[in-house]
Amino acid sequence: MPVSDLLFELRGIGPRAMFIRVGLSVCMITNRPLPQVAAVLRAFQGVADEVFVAIDSNAALDGLDVLMPLATSVVQVELPLPTIEPGLAWMFQQCTEEWILRLDGDEVASTALTDALPRLIASDLLQVHVERRWLFPDSKRFIHQDPWWPDYQTRLLRNTPIALQVVGKIHGGMIHVHPSRFVDLPIYHLERLLVDKTERASKTDDYEGMSPGLLLPNGRGINETYYYPERQGALQLSPVPSEDLERIESVLEASTSGEQSPSIGLPAASRATLGRVWDRREVLAGAYRAKLELLKPLPKSARARSVLPAVILVANLGDETWPFGSGEPAIRLSYRWFDGAGQTIDGHRTEFPHSMPPGEETIVPLQVRVPDTPGSYELHIDIVHESVRWFDAPIVAHMDVTSTRSREDSG
Repeated sequence: MPVSDLLFELRGIGPRAMFIRVGLSVCMITNRPLPQVAAVLRAFQGVADEVFVAIDSNAALDGLDVLMPLATSVVQVELPLPTIEPGLAWMFQQCTEEWILRLDGDEVASTALTDALPRLIASDLLQVHVERRWLFPDSKRFIHQDPWWPDYQTRLLRNTPIALQVVGKIHGGMIHVHPSRFVDLPIYHLERLLVDKTERASKTDDYEGMSPGLLLPNGRGINETYYYPERQGALQLSPVPSEDLERIESVLEASTSGEQSPSIGLPAASRATLGRVWDRREVLAGAYRAKLELLKPLPKSARARSVLPAVILVANLGDETWPFGSGEPAIRLSYRWFDGAGQTIDGHRTEFPHSMPPGEETIVPLQVRVPDTPGSYELHIDIVHESVRWFDAPIVAHMDVTSTRSREDSG
């Protein structure tokens, strides 16, 4: 029975019981063999309401006929693999249910995790961090020591912008938000069993090239350690529970099976399509258009070091979405003071209270700190893309900054 068919009672809200309907999307971006991907997804039959699979455009489509009955949507995507971070935000946008479970093609969900999903998504949480276990040296054991364990991954997410903020760099994962929970409900990482020595060396070199010099507390390289556990001496290993072995073995056996599939015209998404919603994307010139309106008049003069409250109506006239909070790209409301000698004083940054897609307007209260030195100034309230440029659509106000000493003080 799909999760959406389960009714969860909410107690203590009133004299009559209330019920909610909660749905679950399972999604992945993968370049693994499709029979293996299908074996991973069989665990969610009767559990997930939606299954979305994005296949790397460089991957073979052998076994597509096995995958298609298990997925709601299958598309091909152009990715700068081995890192999938540029595609995560786009993939999340394709999911329509209230909750999203993200897996990779070389990960197997434990029985405990799939059994717990109805309870977890009926909660008031925004994120659930699950334990990832690295299988080694075979399917029956996992590494039970640092740094491979505990390896918590933010994989169960409420489908809302605040919970779906991607860090945007290799191994970055998700920005943690609350309420959330860390749970001992594992997913099993099969990478060490599925990838041969040549592919593993190439993958490690790629990761090191994208984020060079990342070290663990013991001084060893992160990539070298994670992907070559056999080089780290004696390791502490623990057995995989018997109820999970069958799932793991079914994926390992499926990884090399499957017949040549006929050519099927799958929907496709280009790298540019995915990049438009990646938070580390290059922001093009069309984004830097805005209109700012002052809703509360500013005084003609102010004391040095005082704080002026301003209320700004901001409109996004560009073609990019500006993020809320501390999201990337770092586009914020701010201000600058210009004095008569050509000096500039930057003000603090104020985050937007919600996402700002093209055409959106919002009201942003702004606290403007007056310069320390008395004199005649020009105040520019504008939007800034941090370390890149100002939008050059400012509200301009002339202001005399007076001494902090009053007449009584001087007398």
